[in-house]
Amino acid sequence: AIWLVFRLGGTGLLSKVLAALVMGVAISGMHYTGMYATVCVSTGQTTAAAVGLDPVPLAAAIAVVTLLIMSMALTVSLQSQLMSNTLRQQNELLKVEVEQRRSAEAELHHHRDNLQALVDERTRELSQAMVELRGSEARKGAMLESALDCVICMDSNGVITEFNPAAEATFGYSRAEVVGRELASTIAPHSQREAHRRGLQRYVTTGEGPVLGVLGRRRELTALRADGTEFPVELAISAIEVNHEPMFAAYLRDITER
Repeated sequence: AIWLVFRLGGTGLLSKVLAALVMGVAISGMHYTGMYATVCVSTGQTTAAAVGLDPVPLAAAIAVVTLLIMSMALTVSLQSQLMSNTLRQQNELLKVEVEQRRSAEAELHHHRDNLQALVDERTRELSQAMVELRGSEARKGAMLESALDCVICMDSNGVITEFNPAAEATFGYSRAEVVGRELASTIAPHSQREAHRRGLQRYVTTGEGPVLGVLGRRRELTALRADGTEFPVELAISAIEVNHEPMFAAYLRDITER
């Protein structure tokens, strides 16, 4: 009976029925074999009446014990079935969780690969931009170095940011001396400094000014050298916007001889 239960899976109705039949036949067979083996032989002598048990209480006791054993077996079987179902459900939930984790890991790997590809692309673009920037800076430096005219750059506050070699030769200042200084107080005559500051502020505010308002056109003004001497210059100014702030490039030429 045990072999049938485990051989046929142990959870189906067929295996339980077959096992019960086998056990029942075995019990009946043992019972009637025992009865058949009992032989009563008369000795011809009078014997005292045998003292035996009352069959009714005995049958009742056997029935009770049998029902108790069956109840225990049924309880254990039901409990085993419930535990099996619970374990099966937990196993299914675990499988679903494992699949979800695998899917999440696959998605994470996919996003990581995409992010890495994006980072690599941005790195290449940045490297290319850096190369182009270095090239642009080199070209700008070469143009400033070789320019015959004075090139002086300033920001929206009127502070000098660039001073090329021609400007150094014309005004008598080195680049290191003037970069970071106010342009008006460095190369403009004293009488024109306030007008220069007001014109710069007006242009930054309105986009118009007496000198800066004619961007790209040439004007004749007076400039101041480092030794304090004044001289006439021809001036042209161009403006560009950097980070939403105007920057100015002034191109000057000494026209003293002219």
